Amino acid sequence: MIITSLGHAGFLIETGDDVILADPWLDPAGAYAASWFPYPSNSSIDPNHLERATILYISHWHKDHLDEWFLHSRSKEFKERVRVIIPNFKYKKLFDIIKNCGYANIEELPSFEEIRTNSGTEIAVIYDTNPLFVDSALFVRSDGINFLNENDCKLSVADEEAIVSRYGIIDIFTAQFSGATFHPTCYTYTEQEKTKISSMRRKAKFDRIVSSIERLKASYYIPSAGPACFLSDDLRELNLNPSTVFSNADDFKYYLRSDHPSLLNTFIELLPGDKLSLSKDKPIELEKIFTDDYLSQDYLMRYAKDKKGIITTEFEKYRASLGDILSDTKEHFRSLCSNTPELGKLAAANLEVILTGENGGSFMIDTSTGNLSSTPIQNSQQIYTLSLDTFWMRAIINLLTWEDFILSFRFSIERKPDTYNEALIAFLHLETDEERQDYINYHDLIASSEKERISRLCYGKIIEYDRYCPHNGEDLSCAAIENGVLTCPRHFWQFSIEDGKGINNSGSINLNWK
Repeated sequence: MIITSLGHAGFLIETGDDVILADPWLDPAGAYAASWFPYPSNSSIDPNHLERATILYISHWHKDHLDEWFLHSRSKEFKERVRVIIPNFKYKKLFDIIKNCGYANIEELPSFEEIRTNSGTEIAVIYDTNPLFVDSALFVRSDGINFLNENDCKLSVADEEAIVSRYGIIDIFTAQFSGATFHPTCYTYTEQEKTKISSMRRKAKFDRIVSSIERLKASYYIPSAGPACFLSDDLRELNLNPSTVFSNADDFKYYLRSDHPSLLNTFIELLPGDKLSLSKDKPIELEKIFTDDYLSQDYLMRYAKDKKGIITTEFEKYRASLGDILSDTKEHFRSLCSNTPELGKLAAANLEVILTGENGGSFMIDTSTGNLSSTPIQNSQQIYTLSLDTFWMRAIINLLTWEDFILSFRFSIERKPDTYNEALIAFLHLETDEERQDYINYHDLIASSEKERISRLCYGKIIEYDRYCPHNGEDLSCAAIENGVLTCPRHFWQFSIEDGKGINNSGSINLNWK
């Protein structure tokens, strides 16, 4: 098996007659309104050379994995010939986009359903069947070598155990090791507070990767799917910044050296163009192509200079007459509330929207009722303040989805009290009525289901709490407990050991001491 890094989460996996192209992201304009770019640059990769692939796998529809520029610009022969494999998500957005790019042979695979190519390569796609968590992992086996690419997919402990049970131990494991969220980056914390939060979130992410390496008994781990870099003038300060969750491979290697030195020999960094060859009969072989010092400010400055014209051109795509942007924004949020009022009631927040720049202004909307005001509604549980430029608000109304805009990081946000309100984020970025209703149904199911309890020893005493996380049902029986905090291993929801109440969320695991 030969694995070539294409940068970010992209890989070319060669197994005899089969050449699997996974998540190529090569768009010169990056992603999310030219905010994210592959780091380091993968401009040395020739897109045309990738058309030798026999199988194309796309894990999910986030734009740093689903590159419409790349898909559109391929030859007609490639689009008609290549076998496209994607997860069988409930929502058909991924299928529809790829089909609209001209691809003829698209197969939607149920989770854990295996296919075998004519040359004997076994392939499976694994994902959370909850429709709200749209991401997937790729398993490939050829000539006795097991390769697992988890991408951004936070598989459950049970899923990873099932992988080992079905396929055996993993020879090569790759997964996202860097955070990629707007918390705490876009929040109005001090830099010191952001650094403290980011440090905890980075460690939680690293801990999770280590637990997966150990659970999968992986021989080698390749860090992938991040971090992106930020090359526009308004975002460049986020690069190599400890106040963000965007860690680099050196950060993870330092963590291993400090906390898990026995796993250092599993770590293999593949940069764009680098190749790894592995077979049962021979030792691992590495061919290093990328040699630039990408972790330097000088490299980032050169990279930004190269992309300056493209970023300017991309911004122009979003430029539109502002008009009465404040009035249009109010109507936009009224529509969000009226589309699925149950979701607004679940969020139960006052959302203050502040438009900065030309023709700006502000208003408060009660998500429970859709009512607008200039002051908070007193019975609201929480106040979120969202600030963005009128330029971007007009782009959201006309061209950008909230999900893509949120990932652009071109806004600031504040919440009081400072706890995560998932329903409010869902209120913003779930695009269809079906997605919104599914979120409500899932929330109601979790809230109403009978709670299995578990007891375990903690600080010399017995504690009892709900076994499954109220967020996504992850098994908390072996969740880490440190400094009086229990942390879910899947999405890092934290709960107090005193009473089980959420620390960074509004949930609870109903904990008591025996």
